[in-house]
Amino acid sequence: MEKLDVIGGGSLGLLYAGYLSEQWDVTLYTKTEEQANAIKQKGILVYKEASLRFFPKVKPISSYVDEGHLAVVTLKEYQLSSVMPILKATCRPLLFIQNGMNHLKMLDKLTAENVFLGVVEHGALRLNENTVHHKGEGKTKVSVLRGEKTFLSSLLRYDKRFPFVYEHDWKEMLLGKLVINILVNPLTALYKVENGVLLENPYFLKNMRALLNEVHNVLELKDVESTFKNVLTICKNTKDNRSSMLQDLQNRGITEIDAIVGYVLEEAERKKIKTPLLSFLYASIKGLEKGES
Repeated sequence: MEKLDVIGGGSLGLLYAGYLSEQWDVTLYTKTEEQANAIKQKGILVYKEASLRFFPKVKPISSYVDEGHLAVVTLKEYQLSSVMPILKATCRPLLFIQNGMNHLKMLDKLTAENVFLGVVEHGALRLNENTVHHKGEGKTKVSVLRGEKTFLSSLLRYDKRFPFVYEHDWKEMLLGKLVINILVNPLTALYKVENGVLLENPYFLKNMRALLNEVHNVLELKDVESTFKNVLTICKNTKDNRSSMLQDLQNRGITEIDAIVGYVLEEAERKKIKTPLLSFLYASIKGLEKGES
């Protein structure tokens, strides 16, 4: 059985460590020793139609040991800097699953020859240190930033309730997820609604469309209509979900607004394109973030 590490004990970290432990020898690395101890005692509880309990190995990140076939990094973009000393020191294959595209700058500094990127279509909500609610089923798209695709082979063969699919163009893959995040996360966080409400309210839907047009002016998307249909499908499939940005604000945490909207604002500034809607959203979420912290 191949060894796999999952770095990060948030909602995605619990989800991946749980499901993948069915096939892999998984070690989950958590931020705190308290969370590691809780999972050792109770396992990871994945709540869906029925409750599933998994018992991967678990250690605090301070005890990280560089071994195994692949490491899946599920930390949020703004948390990556805390583990970069560990990641810079490893030569093993690394799969990064983050929202946005700002983390690409950090990945250039890695010594690992095989670096992969992933985007997640699942809905997940961490309920406590060892429990995650799997609220929306999807798939994980993966692509090669640099290196050999063969290191992803085992993941691509794995389809037990948790499928992985390969995408040839990593940039298009990330851009597709970025647009979804921009249209869904800040709006749901600002309006304090579940994803499906964006479809039900014609005024919210109109704002999504106007926001997409502004993003397109900056990023020059290949197929705007197909992109919008994909966003609407994601909203429909995750209609009862609260976006991660809404959850972050409700939990008085930091959001990923810099990784998501901040990236497009930087591109807009570089291209000298005005983005009033994106600027408004960015300032609004930063204001709420500061107020809730």
